[in-house]
Amino acid sequence: MYTSHFKMNEQEVIDYLKAKQLFFTAQENKLIAKEIGDGNMNYVYRVTDQGSGRSVIVKQADKYTRSSRKIGQKRNKIEFELLRFEAEKCPDMVPQIFHYDEIMTCIVMEDLKAYQNMRFALMEEKSFPFFSQKIVEFIIKTIVSTMDSFVGPMFKRKQVQKYTNVDACDITERLVLTNPYREKYAQAPIEEVNLPYLYNHFQMDQQLLLEAAKLKYKFKNETQALLHGDLHSGSIFINQTGMKIIDPEFACYAPIGYDIGNVIANLFFAHIRSYVLNPGSEQSKYFRQWIENTVMGIITDFTKKFLLYFQENVTDAMEKSQDYRQWLLHLILEDTAGYAGLEINRRIIGIAKVKDIESIQDKNQKALAERILLMLGRNLIVNRTQIKAAENYTAALAEACALAEREMK
Repeated sequence: MYTSHFKMNEQEVIDYLKAKQLFFTAQENKLIAKEIGDGNMNYVYRVTDQGSGRSVIVKQADKYTRSSRKIGQKRNKIEFELLRFEAEKCPDMVPQIFHYDEIMTCIVMEDLKAYQNMRFALMEEKSFPFFSQKIVEFIIKTIVSTMDSFVGPMFKRKQVQKYTNVDACDITERLVLTNPYREKYAQAPIEEVNLPYLYNHFQMDQQLLLEAAKLKYKFKNETQALLHGDLHSGSIFINQTGMKIIDPEFACYAPIGYDIGNVIANLFFAHIRSYVLNPGSEQSKYFRQWIENTVMGIITDFTKKFLLYFQENVTDAMEKSQDYRQWLLHLILEDTAGYAGLEINRRIIGIAKVKDIESIQDKNQKALAERILLMLGRNLIVNRTQIKAAENYTAALAEACALAEREMK
């Protein structure tokens, strides 16, 4: 049994756990399963014993995605391997893994019901004072640490082979780095008032197109470190005492700034949602200030921890100088701003929207949010070489808000 792959339904997931004698005891036999996945890729089931209330998550990768696109199942093995690696480096920041099945391409893991998906928490304007320090710790320990400056080039080259998933990289290269800038594909619904701006400032903006192409080139060709690959607020579960990071199925070797930029961009979505929905609320102003402080904290804390980690752990004699560390840091910070801009743009004019913006009901408010974010995204891409200091991000945000307000009056 279970010697060949098939996509399981809710009852079959229960049968699978019982047959494999996984997680639940013999006395816990009143199991119910519910499919709770809301992404486009995999099938995610929560299985709960009605007697004890204990629950577990089963995540299965089929040969077809939930959107019926055929794709290789290697992503499930990569996700398991990276979660296992991350657990070694940051055991309190990833879910516990109970079982991995390469034939059924499924992972049995800890249910994070004590946590809330961070995207929805931010939409409720909840703040988490520890977040900037914890996410930087995660980035340093699980991403920066995989650079060949620390593990050696021979080991890293083998790891690049291990974590290369051509299907997942193809999705990123098309949906994030290409399609939003091509007239044929940049047709995902945005408010009608923003269509002329989309045409004039994206599809016809040769400077933007050139800089976006440069960032795409870097993603395809620079195997700087092992990334999570999809590090945003929807992949983080959080409460007031800690957080858990999930879904590294897009893991690959690419520029470090891609992951940092994704985190920052998704914080900005929550900020702009609050800005257009609750501009005068004191509580909302406090929340937005926390977002700005958090973005600045990420850049400031990353700068300090990266330089220290590099100084203490670098193995290549050619890379031991302070000038080299500063040069490399500046490259990463430039990439961070650029990839933050790409993430912003693809969530507004690409097909993979974010609920932060899509759930805004008032058309005028939604249009304003879109315009602010498009202006911000363009600025971060085109002017990324000037956006290295923490305060540059809040200045860019304020500038985009002011310009959009003026244009849309």
